[in-house]
Amino acid sequence: MTQSSWRLLRTQHAITTRDVHATLSRETTPQFMATPAVARLLAALEYPFAYAGDAAGTATLMSWVEDRKVRMWEIEQRTALRAPGPAFDAALASYLGELGCPVRGDRALVWLLHEAVKCELEDGAGDSPSQVDPARVAALCAALGGDDLAAATARVAARHDADSGASPDASAALRLFYVGDLRRLQDGVNGILERGQNFVANPKTNAALGKVGR
Repeated sequence: MTQSSWRLLRTQHAITTRDVHATLSRETTPQFMATPAVARLLAALEYPFAYAGDAAGTATLMSWVEDRKVRMWEIEQRTALRAPGPAFDAALASYLGELGCPVRGDRALVWLLHEAVKCELEDGAGDSPSQVDPARVAALCAALGGDDLAAATARVAARHDADSGASPDASAALRLFYVGDLRRLQDGVNGILERGQNFVANPKTNAALGKVGR
């Protein structure tokens, strides 16, 4: 074998090896990293599965977020989000685009999970106070911060007032977010009243003191 032929063979081998490594890298590289921010948001959303950032886990997460929280697409459109592959990649890009996601990469997942939190809070705006879980609302609000919490407040207010036919009013969101505090206050007042009623209903007479009562 001539020196030129040997160099050509080595070059071809290097190109082939590089292509194989690139292919394996694309197949094993996680769609999104399982960062602490992602873990915090998944906990707030009560995501029921472990998420490690692999392709299959990402497909499961995306389909769950759409099925349970966002619900933007029709059911038949969601099929492509249920399993990794070229169809999933195209569907995810389209999905994020339709949602108006302004970022790429790992930040896109954090952005999407923030949207899921907002959607859940927005859905809760139509519930009566007796249906609101204060701890749940607090966990969702804590998962957001700054501008995202302000945006969630505006969306909750808009959803609440759209359902009721009223004009947008941020106080509706505040009523939802702080209804837990009001309920705890009311529970305390009720407890005091109950104890007072029991006291009045079962008095004891102390003749020595010349009074009726405990």
